[in-house]
Amino acid sequence: MLERYKSGMVGPDALAGPAIKIFEKHFKYIVLIGLGIYLPVGLVMELLAGQFNFFAVYQTRNFSGFFPPLAMLALVTAAVLSLETAALTYFARQKLNDEDATPLGIMEAAFGNWSKLFITALIYLVIVSLGLMLIVPGIIFGVFARFCLNIVVVENVSGAEALRRSAAIVKGRWLRTACVLALLWLIELIPKTIIAIGLSTVWIFLEALTGTQGAASEAITAGNPGILFHGFSIFASAIAEVICILFRLAGALYFFNLYYTSEPKAESL
Repeated sequence: MLERYKSGMVGPDALAGPAIKIFEKHFKYIVLIGLGIYLPVGLVMELLAGQFNFFAVYQTRNFSGFFPPLAMLALVTAAVLSLETAALTYFARQKLNDEDATPLGIMEAAFGNWSKLFITALIYLVIVSLGLMLIVPGIIFGVFARFCLNIVVVENVSGAEALRRSAAIVKGRWLRTACVLALLWLIELIPKTIIAIGLSTVWIFLEALTGTQGAASEAITAGNPGILFHGFSIFASAIAEVICILFRLAGALYFFNLYYTSEPKAESL
């Protein structure tokens, strides 16, 4: 398989097939990683949402309290990206080398260079966020720098060098890469949407059984549901993220395809 990835750009079948096999073979590890990351993250996000009303800030134009929660959001997102990308890059690398993934290997990939991963993720998020204010620059940069964290894992570099190396492997294949990333992102929306709709439907059904019709739906609409719905929401979101890891594995495999077909060609992992 590694030779196929080195010989030229592969098609969707060479991304989907291995991704599914990795997901099936290491399902237990993937579930533990997904829930271990996204359950606490979901709790933090819910707490942030409860403490800060972005819509009210926009209406009143009172931005004095805007930056603390935004900074917290960036830090949490950078931490999530760092841990998940490192783990998925490790899974993809082991698959391409026909080697088994191990708990120790996962831990080493995720935490061995965690400071470099976190700093690089934070730089990436800040630049992309600023670029998205003008829309097009953010999209262009976001695609070029999309694999900076994968680069950190593979080459043990960080910051600007990781961003530069990511842009180097995407150069000349930006449109193809943008299409692949957009497709994977759209596919990710399917399980997330299904779970969100299912969660809302179950909750409204439960309120009907308990004779509190309208209370749950009003709470959902108002963005201020009760503790039970918060718990359901956090757990459902974590499950959706675990499912979406399957598609992100395809993204990690695509990175290695880009990496091995870039110039100068990489000879080893």
